[in-house]
Amino acid sequence: MGLVHSQTDSGLVIAEESADEAAVARALKQLDPTLELTKQIDPAYMRWVYKVHSCLGSERPPVFITDWRDKDGTPRDLTFSLVDRVRRLDRNSRSEALEADRMNDEFERKTLMRRQDELDALRSEYEPALKSNRLAVPIKEKPWQTAT
Repeated sequence: MGLVHSQTDSGLVIAEESADEAAVARALKQLDPTLELTKQIDPAYMRWVYKVHSCLGSERPPVFITDWRDKDGTPRDLTFSLVDRVRRLDRNSRSEALEADRMNDEFERKTLMRRQDELDALRSEYEPALKSNRLAVPIKEKPWQTAT
């Protein structure tokens, strides 16, 4: 088992000990006997993403509870913080759960702000050259013009 590092929104880096699937699955079963831990390959990142479902019987399909990702969507290494997240999402607990719509709105807002900052940086870098009509563009050598 190694250490897994994650970063909060405020920039605080947290080191947690990684956990094996069997231990996390047991902790979820202690929390609620209907909870099951599964993993699937995320094709966007080519990494395992862990998901928690509630299985309420053979006649009903499993109910998705949460998956284990960073706020930007990157799958995280498995730690016991997943159990803490499921505990916070439990409707029978007193902890306040974040609504999916609110989380999506926050993600979109931060993404737009980051993109705007990147565009502003590009604009400040290239605007003086554009105003002076002295934009340096490298001209690549054509393959048939190379000296042999």
